Amino acid sequence: DLWINGRIKRIGYLSSLRSAPHARSQGLLARGYRFLRELHESDPVAPDFYLTTIAEKNRIAIDQLTSRRAGLPTYHQLCRFHTLVLPVSRKPAEPKLASAANCQVSSCDRLEEVVTFLGEEGPKRTFFPAYQLDDFDQREGTFRGLDPTSICGASRNGRIIGTAGVWCQRH
Repeated sequence: DLWINGRIKRIGYLSSLRSAPHARSQGLLARGYRFLRELHESDPVAPDFYLTTIAEKNRIAIDQLTSRRAGLPTYHQLCRFHTLVLPVSRKPAEPKLASAANCQVSSCDRLEEVVTFLGEEGPKRTFFPAYQLDDFDQREGTFRGLDPTSICGASRNGRIIGTAGVWCQRH
């Protein structure tokens, strides 16, 4: 579920698709998309549309996904999407947290407040996920493996105004 024009919509999303070089040109992509089309057609509440993220300089993926060969869907570039990734060392140091202009930054152990904050910010942005507390479930959620104590919250007057987290996704 994503926020679109201030409303929550169910949207299909494909990301992190990978194929080893030796597995390319074997029809796997076309079969995968046929399977996704069958899922779409059998879904009583099928998404209105689908989004795919493709790394900007990944020419192989761009060429294959946008070729329209073998029944692949038509792709239309919508926008650029920037993601900030900060590498962290294997042995994290004690956090050095700063505060400025009445803003405190600390480890956030108030997960419900984080979800509420994200729910308030989401409608202000297009394609922002409509997060729920279940997304932080350690076994099944979107953020499985994200330790809630690894989320930092910036707050002003006791109210969260920003969040960031350290999430190891190696597993």
